[in-house]
Amino acid sequence: MNVRETSPSVEIMKQADWADELAQTPLEIPWRAAGHSQGVEAQARSRAAIPAVLSGTYEAFEGMLSVIRAHESRAEGMFAAFVMSAASAANGRDAVAGAPSLPRTGGGIQAPAERDLAAAASVKEIARDLAGLGRVLTGRLAAAASSAPHPADRAACAAAARHAGNISALLSGAGP
Repeated sequence: MNVRETSPSVEIMKQADWADELAQTPLEIPWRAAGHSQGVEAQARSRAAIPAVLSGTYEAFEGMLSVIRAHESRAEGMFAAFVMSAASAANGRDAVAGAPSLPRTGGGIQAPAERDLAAAASVKEIARDLAGLGRVLTGRLAAAASSAPHPADRAACAAAARHAGNISALLSGAGP
């Protein structure tokens, strides 16, 4: 996706990049030396990637919701799309929150700091960037839904992917 380097809302895109990078980090699998099949290695890699994808997408949905709520009042002709996208972001976050493989450390998942990541951006720039993030999340979550070993993780990822797709469609003007 082409996002200008100076776009104030680019910070929310970094959350998806972080999740993607973490999910694709190769694991050191000790079974290689023992001669086990590549299937065992792929299964272990998939299991390790699911918590990272879930954690990253939870944070991305939280960030999206914060940005949408901060700017929906100035969305003028896109107000309905912003409100509906906020509902999809909350529903996507909640779907991910129900996944059993979502890491639950310390006091729980922390919401992003209350600061406006897109204060200087136009509503169209915000919508474009959020739609792009929705597309990225849709792809990552769809891939996680097809590879997650736990049925509840598959269901959570599939539901969250639908909500991310709704955000992308709403904010790109295509509708849900």
